[in-house]
Amino acid sequence: MRQNAQSMNVHIQRIPNDSEGWSPLLVPEEQRIELLVSSELLDADMDRLKRELWDRAGIKCELTPRMTKDLSRLPSITLRVTDMTVDMWLNWICKLGDWKYEFKNGTVVLDQP
Repeated sequence: MRQNAQSMNVHIQRIPNDSEGWSPLLVPEEQRIELLVSSELLDADMDRLKRELWDRAGIKCELTPRMTKDLSRLPSITLRVTDMTVDMWLNWICKLGDWKYEFKNGTVVLDQP
């Protein structure tokens, strides 16, 4: 089965028996954007958003120079989600912050439109 999966370019990862042994880092980088996440953000600043993205999906977050000009002017985000893909979660965060994001090389890059 593993040989068939490899020939179809599919990654097989053994899932731990207990949730304590699981980490988003077990998922290949390019597939982490498809993970399902649950999160509650209450007036979250950019540091909290970046931490939450890493904790929930194992994805690093970078800001473009336009975003880092004045971090104090960036809005805080309040959003509660349950079992939502990381892609959809990021779309909502960007909608609330009036931002856009790009996922490249396993990293989310936030920018202003």
